[in-house]
Amino acid sequence: MDSQKLYLGLDPSLNGYGMVVLDGAGKLVDYKLIHSGHKLTKKLMKDVAEDEHLEKIDLDECKKSSLIDAHRLTAFEVFISEVYEEYPNICGVAIEGYSHGSVGRVFQLGEIGGITRVAAYKRGITFIEVPPTTLKKFATGKGNADKIQIAFAMNKGYGIDFSGYTKSDNLFDAYALARFAYLFFALEDMNQDDIDLISKSELDSVNKYITDHFSTEANEI
Repeated sequence: MDSQKLYLGLDPSLNGYGMVVLDGAGKLVDYKLIHSGHKLTKKLMKDVAEDEHLEKIDLDECKKSSLIDAHRLTAFEVFISEVYEEYPNICGVAIEGYSHGSVGRVFQLGEIGGITRVAAYKRGITFIEVPPTTLKKFATGKGNADKIQIAFAMNKGYGIDFSGYTKSDNLFDAYALARFAYLFFALEDMNQDDIDLISKSELDSVNKYITDHFSTEANEI
């Protein structure tokens, strides 16, 4: 495996956009969470000021309510661009796919998803979209798992703990997505000893994703 290669997991969300970078050995390199909202709490503002892993989009800074969505999208675009500039060795990205049963601000989520995909595309970086049910099964073995179960699985399996953060579920999801990206893009170069360390739910989910999306004749690895 090439330790110089990096893999990126992105969980686009209106209020808490999560980003996790793993190296070519699947080790955590960096993570960031960007908060977006009105009247951000004093605690959150203090946390952002003191923690390099946190950023904010204060929507109250936008003077025209009609431009709030554009203000947020622009900030997210800058955020994503800075990630790619900071980590030019990113060679594969996993983005959480749309939840087609969602209600609420689905159009705004679509716009954020759009700029997320375009950012990778225009840089020539291969990205995959991981459906929410696939991600849940990958992380926990259950396609109907909730956010808490995903967080628990990532903490138990890899010692990852983002629980101190507001909107930490977005970071846990982003970590699971980065794991998915790492295995999807690096699996064929792994030796058997490395493959034997991968959990069955992860391996089965990645293989099924490959079969369903890229080849009806794909062989189990």
